Amino acid sequence: MPLSLDAFVDANRAMIPSNDSAARTLLTLAEVACTLRCSKAHASKLARGLVRDVPPLPVVRLGRRVVVRRDALTAWLLALDNSPEFG
Repeated sequence: MPLSLDAFVDANRAMIPSNDSAARTLLTLAEVACTLRCSKAHASKLARGLVRDVPPLPVVRLGRRVVVRRDALTAWLLALDNSPEFG
C-alpha cells in the first residue's frame, strides 16, 4: 500500500540534517530518486520532461548541476496526486 503524501513528506524530512538550511531546501537528482523510490536515470528523465503523460519535474540548473527545491517537489507531487489522470 503506498504512503500518503503527508507521511511521505514527514518521512523524508527526517532524513535532512536540521543544521544545514541549504541541504533542507535543495535536493540532488539522486536524493529525488531516493525520495520517489525510482532510479536516478528515471529522475533525470522526469526532470527533462521525457516521461509520457507526466509534467516535467521543476528543477534549478546551476551550471551542469541539476537540483530540485524540496517545496517544488512537494508541490509537483501534490499536483500529480490531485490530477484526475493520476489520482
